[in-house]
Amino acid sequence: MTVHDREMTEPPRILCPVDPFHRRSKPSGLDHQLIGIGERLHDEAGGELYVMHSYHQPPLSGHYPAEAELQHRQALDEISEEFDVPQDRRILRADPSELAIQRVEQNFSIDIIIMGAVSRSLMLDLFIGSTTERVLDYVDADILIVKPAGATANKTQAA
Repeated sequence: MTVHDREMTEPPRILCPVDPFHRRSKPSGLDHQLIGIGERLHDEAGGELYVMHSYHQPPLSGHYPAEAELQHRQALDEISEEFDVPQDRRILRADPSELAIQRVEQNFSIDIIIMGAVSRSLMLDLFIGSTTERVLDYVDADILIVKPAGATANKTQAA
């Protein structure tokens, strides 16, 4: 966990960025694991749990913006409903993940961000990079990095 020197709001606001489409080979159970941890923190601290999904649709991608937004909204709603996350705490952003997380953190005064760590090849990280690593330096919130169930320490890097 990375901890920043600042006071949390009362009750603390917790953000779980998820990827229900599991792009970039993210383990399918990781989103559930992240929200489950967020739910436990919410229950223990009495905080507000937000679930966010971001997608980036480059121009001329061949997808219609309204159609893409509907698909992503449905996926976010489906996973959020499994955890009874209220509609007003489900956030959909049409931005690259690291930018969306940073904006949501600022706009909603998020205190804790719960992010996943996934195992990838070194070559893939060189070209795509790690969302968690790109977020670390640009947010004021504390970040809890969670490894997927069954992951080993020497094969896992920040997502």
